[in-house]
Amino acid sequence: MRLPIALSLVMLLSGCAFSVYDVNVDYKYDNPIETDLSSIALDVGEFKDSRNVDNPRMIMNQKNGYGQTTTGGWQAEKPLIDIVKDAVIDGLKKSGVTLNENSQDMVLSAELLEFDGDIKMGAWVGSYVGKMSVKMQLVDKQSGEIIWRDTFVGSGEAKGNEGVASVLKISLDNLVDNLLNDKYFIQKVSGK
Repeated sequence: MRLPIALSLVMLLSGCAFSVYDVNVDYKYDNPIETDLSSIALDVGEFKDSRNVDNPRMIMNQKNGYGQTTTGGWQAEKPLIDIVKDAVIDGLKKSGVTLNENSQDMVLSAELLEFDGDIKMGAWVGSYVGKMSVKMQLVDKQSGEIIWRDTFVGSGEAKGNEGVASVLKISLDNLVDNLLNDKYFIQKVSGK
């Protein structure tokens, strides 16, 4: 008897599972940088979204009372792949990389594979949990040869009252941190 009442309350309090809510992410990478890449110049190429979604702005879909994913959810102010690209560019600039499309050396491209968001229920306050996977590669502009390729995961958790934008920001911070602290990436981008 209590389960139907609890499910009804959750549905009433959380709104319709098919509603799409606008979220202003307004992301800026502002974590401290430990890696100095000021001697590096590269071009940032195509970043593409390979998630299986109809709405490229969708951050996280809602689930109905049966735990099934719905078409409703939270969408960002612009396509999620643009936010990911801006995050990587912010991190590279902050680490000292000179971004120049006329760079003769390397081009960095990426593919957003997934962003899984979920709601974790708590006793008093729930939280949002997010996990993002992005495949990145460096290509030699002259030969077209792949210099480096790897898949990075950025994840995080934010309190429910902080909103969906917070878990996306935390996941992006973690993703960019992982890239900028990856020794193999640093070795390949610096040519050492």
